[in-house]
Amino acid sequence: MIKKDIQYNQRDLENHIAVGAFISNEAGELLVFRHHKWGFWTIPVGKGEVGEDSEAALRREMKEELGIETYDAKVAYERLARYDRVQKHLRIILVGFELTNIVEPVQNLEPEKHSEMGFLPISEIAQKPALSDQLMIYLDKLGVAYNDTMDGAIET
Repeated sequence: MIKKDIQYNQRDLENHIAVGAFISNEAGELLVFRHHKWGFWTIPVGKGEVGEDSEAALRREMKEELGIETYDAKVAYERLARYDRVQKHLRIILVGFELTNIVEPVQNLEPEKHSEMGFLPISEIAQKPALSDQLMIYLDKLGVAYNDTMDGAIET
């Protein structure tokens, strides 16, 4: 179930870039997390810092969250999302990257934020009850139907 009583931090209430990484294993399964704060399944994601471009944010976030270096990252999409949070109208640029040539094993370096980390088949991910906007955009790109239970507002 998607959480409705989220405790936002200051960065959650500011316009920002949100980068996400689509990492597949040799079996074609996708790396996903169950996110404690938001209550949904998601890919590794993070917020860009002020003045940081999306590729730099991706490199920093993947090192922080998974302990991996990103060398080959291809932009899969870039979308503008609008959210209303605590009477603030936010504009968040969602940038999804497909990562290849990951040689280090991925680790969950932020277990207080993410649980149930693992590689799952796309078909199993699509059946999860709550998916992040970034994950739904990617599944749309792949032409995969899924349970649409999020209430974000994404412009295409």
